[in-house]
Amino acid sequence: MFKWTFLLIVIMFSYTVIAQESLLLVPKPVVCGNQKDIFDAIENAGELDIELIGIFTSNDVDAEQSAFTISRNEINETFSIIETSTTGMSCIIGSGAFTGGIKKEPIL
Repeated sequence: MFKWTFLLIVIMFSYTVIAQESLLLVPKPVVCGNQKDIFDAIENAGELDIELIGIFTSNDVDAEQSAFTISRNEINETFSIIETSTTGMSCIIGSGAFTGGIKKEPIL
């Protein structure tokens, strides 16, 4: 009985902390695999226009580093956001549809 009470308290406390910080945990599908398999899946979806959007680096030599890219299918107007780490693992962390075309030049 004690472990269930403890678990309930932990869950309630976690929810309170999240609510206080205005964060919401949302279950989202994330697809991970080795880099080749992920990029093959993206290519099969016709998302051939890939653009680097950022790199996460750290001063810690042992830290994992990641590159973030957006792949797009301009005909079907779909996109995927991919995170690829130096370990060789890639994850599709977001995907969806867009409308209105793509402006590739930054607007200053």
